[in-house]
Amino acid sequence: MKKILPILVILIATTLMFSCQKVDTEKSTTYTIKMNMPTATADANVKYALTVFEYNEDGEKVANNSIDPALYGSSKTFTANSRSVKLKVHVKMYAPSSAISPVYRWVQQVFYLEDGKNIDILLEDTTTVGNSEP
Repeated sequence: MKKILPILVILIATTLMFSCQKVDTEKSTTYTIKMNMPTATADANVKYALTVFEYNEDGEKVANNSIDPALYGSSKTFTANSRSVKLKVHVKMYAPSSAISPVYRWVQQVFYLEDGKNIDILLEDTTTVGNSEP
């Protein structure tokens, strides 16, 4: 009996210790924007700034994230707002030391988030952009 009592106390203490720990099994929903345009270099005359807008199910903007300047080979991962279901990418092309007005374009694709997963948004020379929001 004397041997069983200490073992029982250790077993109960161990069970209580592990049962009180919070287990976080829910993964964040994220997206990674990758700039793969060889002309987007630090010494280029034209710079790129990217803004990703996050939308909820009703089509309302609920968050946004930016990369400025967006350089060739760079990538950045963002955690999506919990209410976001889709993304749209806005591109600003500008010359920092010039009187030329910036040019604004939209990537002509909507990107849908997947709960608990990461989606990649790859911008390349062949990426279709336009004046209107997709």
